[in-house]
Amino acid sequence: MYTHNHISRNHYEKEFYKWLQEERKESEPRSRQMVIELARLELLADVLGFQSSKLFSRLSSDVLETCTEFIKSGVLKEYILSCRSCIIDPLDALKEYMTYIIDKLTAERRPKQPRPLLWNNNSVLYVHKGKISCQKNGHNIISTTAVLVSLGNKTVELNVSYCQDCKKFFIGEEEYNAYRRKYGALIGNIRLESHGTCTYTGELLSEASPLRLCGYTVNKTDNLSTETRRYIIAKIINTGIMRKSEVISYLEYFIDHNGRQDRNQAAVEKWRRDLVFTMNYRIEEQDRYRITDIKPNVFHNYYHRVTT
Repeated sequence: MYTHNHISRNHYEKEFYKWLQEERKESEPRSRQMVIELARLELLADVLGFQSSKLFSRLSSDVLETCTEFIKSGVLKEYILSCRSCIIDPLDALKEYMTYIIDKLTAERRPKQPRPLLWNNNSVLYVHKGKISCQKNGHNIISTTAVLVSLGNKTVELNVSYCQDCKKFFIGEEEYNAYRRKYGALIGNIRLESHGTCTYTGELLSEASPLRLCGYTVNKTDNLSTETRRYIIAKIINTGIMRKSEVISYLEYFIDHNGRQDRNQAAVEKWRRDLVFTMNYRIEEQDRYRITDIKPNVFHNYYHRVTT
């Protein structure tokens, strides 16, 4: 029974507490401590004067904004260091609560009456950092559902925003990452959108690539198996998200850029094996041409320009 006296028993705390036990199968003491930790964080947000300081609120946008501000704030790191004796890690509590809010949003988004279907297989979902131009310009933005595919070809519904003026789907980076933590790979036409001038190079290019946004990675944290990485590559090619040649180009770039550093050798070896897989993927279905002559065309043209 939920009986802790130090936190107000409002509807939103009780619903989260119930979700922890029914959906996440958490123990009663751990569920109670997680709610307590969130109540402390809400108080801290109010003391620090966050733009939004509500965690237990009926407005999911306020909740997500508060969670995002905490995650991005250096204050949270200091707070965590001061809470070493806490039973629950404040960051774990926040991430769990974001997952709960996303589940709640998805459930609320299911229309009671049929509505025109906005999302289709050709739709692009833009993952953005900061406030997008549509919001700044006061465009007509509504909440809708994007349908992607996770591992095992399972359909996943994401609560996203849709600009009716620009005909564009978008989702914040923190909210998208919360979905990624929940479902793992999310395969679809996903693009990273930065605001202002930004050139992606090196590690940033890897993070911004459609491969990475769909869940492909060789890092130790995610520790994807060879079968999972190749499943993602095959699905990306089969659904037309990227051409086979584009996947090959990305993998070759990752290998070339990271191959000079000893600390990246494990990752490079995975990229090389995945490159071989990609090069041979469905090769028997490709058109065949007989090559009778090979010329160094680039150098030939350069030489011709210089001497004429």
